[in-house]
This record gives sequence, C-alpha cells and structure tokens, in this order.
Amino acid sequence: MSKFDGFSLPEGTFLPPEFSQLLPELRTLGEVKVLLVILSEYLKAGLDARPLSHDEIQELAGLSRGTVNAALQRLRSPLQCIKRIGAPGGGYRYEPRLRQSLESLKFRLPMHESWNHDHDHDQTALLDDMHGVVNLLNEKCGVSLRVAQDIVARYDLDVVRRHCEYALCAAEQGLIRKTLAAYVVASIRDNWGPPLGWKERGKGKERWFTDEEYEKFFKKPGET
Repeated sequence: MSKFDGFSLPEGTFLPPEFSQLLPELRTLGEVKVLLVILSEYLKAGLDARPLSHDEIQELAGLSRGTVNAALQRLRSPLQCIKRIGAPGGGYRYEPRLRQSLESLKFRLPMHESWNHDHDHDQTALLDDMHGVVNLLNEKCGVSLRVAQDIVARYDLDVVRRHCEYALCAAEQGLIRKTLAAYVVASIRDNWGPPLGWKERGKGKERWFTDEEYEKFFKKPGET
C-alpha cells in the first residue's frame, strides 16, 4: 500500500426523499430552481450551510426578482415546504421546513474534553446547555439548526457564546461582508479574536441581549 494521504472531506448536498413527492406539485421551472437552491445551500456538507436571502436566491437561481417572488410565495403557501425567518439586522431569509423541531433534535456529546461524559447528571446538564447555545446560534445569529448542532458538538460552549458576541459587535461596526451566520461560523472554526471596537457588554443599558435572551441563551442549568 502506498502512503496514506488522509480522508477526503465530504462535498455535495443532501437531497431529501420528500423532494420527489413535491415535484408533481411544482408548476413552474422557477419553483423548481428556487426550491433546489434553498435545499442545496441549507443541506450541503460542511459548516457553511445557511438560509438564503432573497437576493442570494435570485443570484444563485439566475431568475428575475418577480419570478423569485412568485416562487417563494407558493413554496411558503400553499405548499408549505419552506419558511421565512427574520434575519439579524433586518430583512428575511428562507430555509426548508424540517420535520424535526429543536426540542426533538438528538445531540451527540461534544468531542472536546470540557465535560465528563461518565456521569448521567453531567450529561443531562450538558444537553440542556447545548440546547441554549443552539438557540443562540440559530435565533440570534441565523445559523442553520444542522450547522449549530455540529458546532456545539465540536467546540466548548462558552467559546461559542463568546464568538457570537464578537460577531454581533462586528455586525454593529459594519465589518461583516457577507452574513452574520457565515461570520460567526468562520470565527468559531478559525478562532478569530475580537473585532475592531470590541467592548464586552453585560446586562446593563447597552447590551447584546435582552433579559429574555440572556435567560434563554446564557443561563446554565442549575444557575439562579
């Protein structure tokens, strides 16, 4: 055997079996192209999967704005196969409607060593904490649920929280070229430092999170 060069990273996208069930219901080429673009970006392998803005769908599908509008409207209702979510900083993004809810996701335990995997009590607390960080990535930063799951399994949760704060600061300073989701994923993956103008904020008058968000994203199990 010659020298082993290592494993290849997976490339490509997963096309759900339900797509073939929807095909007879898709009336126009625009609807097919828009749905394929949304699925291909959201379900592709790697840490870059994300929901798409209207402009991104229009560019990737090569369609006019009116055609994209008509396709999105019908895909959302009556077909109900995609959903529209609010994007950080305003506007909307589009992603597939998934069968699984966040509450039903089955997390794999983290690969890092910041938790002892031998005690059931620790594991229960860890999974609760992971749900909070997935909520933070998904709801506040626009990261897809599948990518958020992968992140919380690979990285220390407090580190992920800190990078989310870095990303929000960068967005406020106008330093993000693409999307907040892409920025925070790259920041976590490449361990970026704080952005220009970084200033840590607590729960005072000027803060990154409301009381409700702080409770949901940052309060760890057992804290009062």
